[in-house]
Amino acid sequence: MKVLIFTVFMILSKLVFAQNTITVSGVFKENYRAVRLSNEVNRLLFIKTKGHLKLPEYGNGYFLNLTKEDAARVGFDDILVIPLRSEIYQSDKNLVKLDLVQLSENEPSVFYTKQSKADSEATYGTKIFENPSLKDTVDWNEITQADLLYTKQWIDNLDNEKQVMLKSYILYDTDKGSGSSVQFAKIMMKELAKERLHRVNNLFTGDRREWTKKQWQVWFQKTINYQEPTLKDCNPNQHSISQIYKYNDGNTMIFGTDHSSGKIIGAQMLSYNVDRYQGRQMVVIDSSKDAKYDYYTGLQKQVYNIRAFESVDKNLYFFDYYGNWSFFEFYTVENHYVFKAKKEISIPESAGRRADSYVEQLQTSEKLTYAITKNDKTKEFYALVLKTQTGENLITRSLKDILGNTAINYRKNFELVDLKYGLKSSNDFVFGIKQGDEYYLVKTDEKLENVKCIKTTKALRHSTLFVHDKTIDLLKSDHNNLLKISFDKGLTNQLSEQHKSIENWYYDEDGLVVYDGSNYKLFAPLKLEQHSGIELLTLSSDLEITNKQCVYQFLPLEVPEYTNMMHLQYAAKVNNNWWLLFRQESSLKYVKIN
Repeated sequence: MKVLIFTVFMILSKLVFAQNTITVSGVFKENYRAVRLSNEVNRLLFIKTKGHLKLPEYGNGYFLNLTKEDAARVGFDDILVIPLRSEIYQSDKNLVKLDLVQLSENEPSVFYTKQSKADSEATYGTKIFENPSLKDTVDWNEITQADLLYTKQWIDNLDNEKQVMLKSYILYDTDKGSGSSVQFAKIMMKELAKERLHRVNNLFTGDRREWTKKQWQVWFQKTINYQEPTLKDCNPNQHSISQIYKYNDGNTMIFGTDHSSGKIIGAQMLSYNVDRYQGRQMVVIDSSKDAKYDYYTGLQKQVYNIRAFESVDKNLYFFDYYGNWSFFEFYTVENHYVFKAKKEISIPESAGRRADSYVEQLQTSEKLTYAITKNDKTKEFYALVLKTQTGENLITRSLKDILGNTAINYRKNFELVDLKYGLKSSNDFVFGIKQGDEYYLVKTDEKLENVKCIKTTKALRHSTLFVHDKTIDLLKSDHNNLLKISFDKGLTNQLSEQHKSIENWYYDEDGLVVYDGSNYKLFAPLKLEQHSGIELLTLSSDLEITNKQCVYQFLPLEVPEYTNMMHLQYAAKVNNNWWLLFRQESSLKYVKIN
């Protein structure tokens, strides 16, 4: 009997939503925030109403806290309501009852208020479109206001030369006072139509200001007939870990992969506000079980100001900003990491007081870790070769000595250039420096000898390095511009420089470049007319796109701000599948790409 009742309930629910209408009651709570609606939402509203609507007066949507009965029926405690009838005022006391239409199956908790005939009329009425004459008066304020009423009719009148009366107001300010006067003038319908469609033109991408009536009509029919795709069908292997990020800074985590266990590890750097992450510093994603992730608490000890780590045979080795090495051992039975050791990395007296030294750069691998420290008092830099799994300092040399026989004119005011490392298969230590206005790429062996360097450009900053058997490639995704610079392994010559511009890029976000053993690939964040998402682009040797694969798609609800945008964080290939981790709002999302 219970199964039958549940089945009937599900059928009724589906019928309600299939009709896209629902009546609910609830309260617009005063402490709930308003949502500044995105252009994508406004475009979808335009499509759903076939170009005949009044957008919200203040451009906002509001969260409605549903009654218990309606929450159980709808499946959400709170829904987002977009007011197309009149503006919403938040009050903890007023219980409201609304007829709503679901905006999109991609966002099942978002609704807009159902428009009545009175809500969707202008004072000039529809008669003006049927047989306009000088007996008809149109108020200029209605033509220029924010609503999008009668879009089809205005398009159909783009070539109509019949005249109507235009009512406008002239404001004046004289020595005798200020005020306004009403003015009437003749105007052709096609001139009004062109002005009226200005708002439609601005809502959608592209420029239609000089279009003919026929072009507008074709565009309008295509637009209102748009069939919204089911965005989750792009890639079903999507997962989310909520409340990972607690601040606006999206770079509070670093990531790594343990290939022996097939797990991807994320760790909060804990540079500040460490109490917020008690028991939540590390999160581990199990690639063998898509939706499986764990926070490691138990005997976990927090490690502060971490800058890099390696995961080897399930154990974790951390290096922090203050020159400390820490070791966490994985206990299989208890299924968590246990803090085992922490020690200061030894620095020779010749490098100055240890308390004055800070780690500026790290290049890690399973066996060796290269570090560059800076002495805050002497302003000197030192390179260290460390054993990753013990923290033992094998070699220390000043950068002044290392660069002594190169073309670089060493001075204390030079700076290290931030780099990412795309491969960990090389034993070479590769780093970048900026001396004055000049940039250099430097390579040494594991003994900090056999030093090579080459002068390059400022594109070196924030790029990703891939050290191959015969070449060193520098790749950089700077917004929608992809750059690849190739050098020979000995850094004696620049072999090539290639550029590629990617279309439909997602605002000013950067992509992630990876290498699969044969080709470079780019995780590219994209922004399309009705949705945004991420694609995995396979690149040829000359950066041409040879394949595209959908990774993730979503309907943006809000005007883009840092806190609600996508921010790509990390990508790794585990067990022949690519994994991408990215931030969206306070969540860490991850997807598997088969």
